[in-house]
Amino acid sequence: TGYWAASGSGTFTPDSTDLAALYTPSPADTLTGSVLLTLTTTGMNCSAISDDVSLTILPGIIINAGPDQSVCGNNRIATLAGTVVSATGGAWSTPDGSGVFADDSSLVTSYTPSDADTGLGQVTLVLTSSGNGPCVGVSDSMILTIDRIPKVYAGDDDTLCSNNDTVYLVGSV
Repeated sequence: TGYWAASGSGTFTPDSTDLAALYTPSPADTLTGSVLLTLTTTGMNCSAISDDVSLTILPGIIINAGPDQSVCGNNRIATLAGTVVSATGGAWSTPDGSGVFADDSSLVTSYTPSDADTGLGQVTLVLTSSGNGPCVGVSDSMILTIDRIPKVYAGDDDTLCSNNDTVYLVGSV
């Protein structure tokens, strides 16, 4: 039997006497960036023996796909500018769209919606971290709304006499 001790202020689950316990670092541990965990023997006729394991706590990955955007169906290209902290890059994808990314492995790229995307009216664009090291990858998403192409009608062509200075316009948008 034995028990765990920590140089930090995190918690052991279910408790420090479980040899297979989980250690959850506290915010102070995370800020410090490391914790020394010590396992010590107990309940034996021998003197207690200890062994240490050093836990390095890296900053978590932060990812931002950028704000939701709207584009018009006749000018559909959306410029994307994602950001990633504590990872080396990111990859763009869309779970519900069929458009094309100019470079899906670049944080700054563009997305051109397909005709099917335009018919849907909106698609979700997802940026997922890459080059995560030992950290778990994370994702962030944005909504791209594709507005329908406006229909404009200025009216029928007309003829005007120079002695009549009024033209009646009947347009619609």
